[in-house]
Amino acid sequence: MGKVSDQRKGIQLFLGLILIASIPLISVMIIAYRPEKITSNENFFTNTIKGDPGVDIANYSLIINGEIENQLNYSYDEFKALPNTTFIATLQCVEGPSSTAEFTGVLVSDLLDLAIINATAHDVIFYGLDGYSSSLTIEEVYNSTILLAYEMNGDPLPPETGYPLRIVAPGHLGYKWVQWVYEIKVTTEDYHGYWESRGWADDAQYDIVSGWEMHAILFSIAFFFGVLAQSTGLKFTARESRMKELPKFVNSQFHLVVSITYVLSIIGILVYWSVVTYSRRGNLFYTLHGWTALLSVLFHIIGGILGRQRSMNRKKNREKHFNFHLVGFLLFCFTIFLGILRTTNYGVSFGSYFNFS
Repeated sequence: MGKVSDQRKGIQLFLGLILIASIPLISVMIIAYRPEKITSNENFFTNTIKGDPGVDIANYSLIINGEIENQLNYSYDEFKALPNTTFIATLQCVEGPSSTAEFTGVLVSDLLDLAIINATAHDVIFYGLDGYSSSLTIEEVYNSTILLAYEMNGDPLPPETGYPLRIVAPGHLGYKWVQWVYEIKVTTEDYHGYWESRGWADDAQYDIVSGWEMHAILFSIAFFFGVLAQSTGLKFTARESRMKELPKFVNSQFHLVVSITYVLSIIGILVYWSVVTYSRRGNLFYTLHGWTALLSVLFHIIGGILGRQRSMNRKKNREKHFNFHLVGFLLFCFTIFLGILRTTNYGVSFGSYFNFS
């Protein structure tokens, strides 16, 4: 009976580890694929280069010019009198946070139809009163529902969120959603705006492959194998641990397989992150989030080298092997924490201030 009881405890312990290791993956799947909820105007995410420029609405006007036949000029009230469109859209910031709202405004394609663009036109540039600018191609404007919005959730845009007019560009990252728009210019050039001229992707397309969802799923899978690798490793150290009660099938071969899978998965994540980051932002390892991921990989590689069969014959090397992997795993967990932090408004503002988000 004693052996049966011990086996049952070992299996329960193993199943408990599986459950704990699966929590991040289950959470990410629930968060990533749940329906978007409307964000209140007060809590809607915003990020600017200079902040609210302050708009004198009595003297405000929207100008549409460039490679067009009819230059247009609207006061705020004249613009609101144009035929409008309302739909729900989600702003997804390249840093991670997102917000969803119902927007009302005028389709940019309708404005261009009124202006009658020239056949040579290539880009549509949007200028904000804060000095910011970005652009979309003519094809993007006509193939997507690009809106110049004046209302959010039934109310005028808040001053800090682009009042009186802002771009709403579903399917594009937030840096295309220009705020405080006062001029729209049609041009023949391939225009690069504020962030695009600094190396960020000009198309700014948001999709699940390059979005935070895939990044978080890959991290959660690696975390799963990391928990198993670190926990089963305790079974083979000299130190006292409850993990020594794990079932017999959790042997050194089992530990080796999950450890290799874990290390290869975090290396794969680093490669994936590097490719996506460079293609989007033209730079690498510019945040604490990225640096901790790199350090985690390095500690795991050193731990793996120490874990060679010949090295493991010495008790001292077994301890070093475990400790290097432990530090690597803790760094990996800290990387996940920073990733979660940067998906919140607080995390982005705090991280931007200290340059770690």
